[in-house]
Amino acid sequence: MEDIKASNEVYLRDSMEGYLDAYNPKTSVTPAGIFVSRVEEIGFESVPTSLMDQVLNFLNDVREDLRCSMAKDIVTIKNESLNMAEAIEELSSACERKLELPKDAHLDFQKKITLSEHKQDLGSSSLLGKGEVYKQLLEMEKEDDLLDQLWRSRSLAMEKIRGNRQHIILVASFIDRIPNLAGLARTCEVFKALGLAVADAKIVHDKQFQLISVTAEKWVPIIEVPVNSVKQFLEKKKREGYSILGLEQTANSVPLDQYIYPKKTVLVLGREKEGIPVDIIHVLDACIEIPQLGVVRSLNVHVAMNALAATNRNFQHAARILGLDSKLQKSLLIPFREIKVECTVPKDDGSFVSYIGFRIQHDNARGPMKGGIRYHPEVDPDEVNALAQLMTWKTAVADIPYGGAKGGIGCNPRELSASELQRVTRVFTQKIHDLIGTHRDVPAPDMGTNSQTMAWILDEYSKFHSYSPAVVTGKPVELGGSLGREAATGRGVVFATEFLLAEYGMSIPNMTFSIQGFGNVGSWAATFIHQKGGKVVAVSDITGAVKNQNGIDIPALLKHKEKTSSLKDFGGGDIMDPNDLLVHECDVLIPCALGGVLNKENAADVKAKFIIEAANHPTDPEADEILSRKGVVILPDIYANSGGVTVSYFEWVQNIQGFMWEEEKVNYELKRYMKRAFDDIKAMCHTYNCNLRMGAFTLGVNKVARATLLRGWEA
Repeated sequence: MEDIKASNEVYLRDSMEGYLDAYNPKTSVTPAGIFVSRVEEIGFESVPTSLMDQVLNFLNDVREDLRCSMAKDIVTIKNESLNMAEAIEELSSACERKLELPKDAHLDFQKKITLSEHKQDLGSSSLLGKGEVYKQLLEMEKEDDLLDQLWRSRSLAMEKIRGNRQHIILVASFIDRIPNLAGLARTCEVFKALGLAVADAKIVHDKQFQLISVTAEKWVPIIEVPVNSVKQFLEKKKREGYSILGLEQTANSVPLDQYIYPKKTVLVLGREKEGIPVDIIHVLDACIEIPQLGVVRSLNVHVAMNALAATNRNFQHAARILGLDSKLQKSLLIPFREIKVECTVPKDDGSFVSYIGFRIQHDNARGPMKGGIRYHPEVDPDEVNALAQLMTWKTAVADIPYGGAKGGIGCNPRELSASELQRVTRVFTQKIHDLIGTHRDVPAPDMGTNSQTMAWILDEYSKFHSYSPAVVTGKPVELGGSLGREAATGRGVVFATEFLLAEYGMSIPNMTFSIQGFGNVGSWAATFIHQKGGKVVAVSDITGAVKNQNGIDIPALLKHKEKTSSLKDFGGGDIMDPNDLLVHECDVLIPCALGGVLNKENAADVKAKFIIEAANHPTDPEADEILSRKGVVILPDIYANSGGVTVSYFEWVQNIQGFMWEEEKVNYELKRYMKRAFDDIKAMCHTYNCNLRMGAFTLGVNKVARATLLRGWEA
């Protein structure tokens, strides 16, 4: 009996240790994964269902072995002519209770023998030498109970993990290169994805795929979804409660595990050069940025409704309202030209530094492309693409004969001296001078650049093409810049606000305003509102925020900021948290700084009745829906901040004519253009029964589409 007991216990422990190592995160060969919601108190991690089934089968087999062993012991006792009846009677007497053992106990190997009710007075039992059989059976019962508890605890833990685990499916049907597909299979293995959808499941038999993916196809189900069935597959998953996210390549990203994702998600990869097809974009809920495909160690993503995804979403909505052909939609979305250049320049200390410069030329159907150049360390090609697209619609809404463009250099202007900035600007101009021009592409200042930057571009460009003042706008007045250009965007914001309030029988003198951002646009907007009798009750910028419910003295605040370069310590108001400005009590909120500041996290708390979008893309689509349900009226950015590009057009016209305007004429024409555009947006709202944002987008998209068709797009 001792040998049987020992062999069973050794067999049990050795076997259990071997199988349960699969649960140990330190020894498991299964990658931990990023999408798995870990349960910290559990000392093991998820394994494939097939392996778990093997473990459970093993546990059941061990239990049956134990029961068989117990039954064999009873048969052995009987075969050795031991008097079972006397032994049982003796044991029952000792415990003062009677044990009834089924007559066919030795034949019923499935029934569990339980002796735990007879633990008393084991010392007085004489069954096989002072109750040794009872002790053996009791110890075996304890082993069985331990095994049972282990099995239950593991089952509960597995159920908890399965319940918390995110369901990720990666759709790669548009990818045809085998190395990329194999790399994605490895990625799915790391992410513990539920499946990888490919156009042809036979790919798993390809030797190159097997070599790169190693064991991935054994851990990740390969789903066959032909290209022409992707849309139906995604629509089906959406009905099942999945969020559909598109994947686009970008040079900028944030670690994947820093974000919270929908529990059920389908990720869709576009073609490597063409991206995601337009008909599939319609199905997407949002877009994800990734640096490159198929490389596990660098597959970091930024999941958010970014500027490009939001702009595409608004375009698609407008295109559906207008009933545009799908091929025309795709043509309007794809940029005319994308330029990427290396800018290597010497620094003041003699060392060399290299930067990457971008210029996205989106559309030229209505005229030369127009858009700013920004200097920022995190210049994002996707954001530049979105802003170039917005410029296309914005110039159409303003009814000025331009297309859209945008550019930038990935540098930090604050870390560069004036001479270094000049060298970077001149090298960038040298690389793109053949692709810009008075009637081709006209740059302007943007984030991190100013009139001096435009002067350098003008001078460098003129070395190749003779003196050409109209090649850039936003120049110093001394070099052909327009009077009124500096204040144009802020002035245009105030004109737009006046037109909107008038529709509701209101005016600026009777309203309170909160302004986020006190740079060029915000400070000029605050100045004009103050001059017209409006009450600015809160202002913020990167240095801080100030509030005064009785109204801030804007001229005094401007003097304070000019003196201290900060809003802090201003005596004409109380300090407030800059994050609270967006939800501060006011009638009109004017975001003038960054994009995406109004989102689903704070939209419900916004108290303003009107929002004037002086910044580019300050409102996320989710926030847009929340605010619309609340009845908040939003004047969209492609109209509200178009004053700057409108006066840039006036500057361009003056340069071509060689005849400069007085500032009064500039301001008069700006107001006239802004009023005409507002009336056109209202007409579109009435025609298509839509809000102001869709009224502006349908107006802009319709003009560009019409120009594209008239120029013979299908020829």
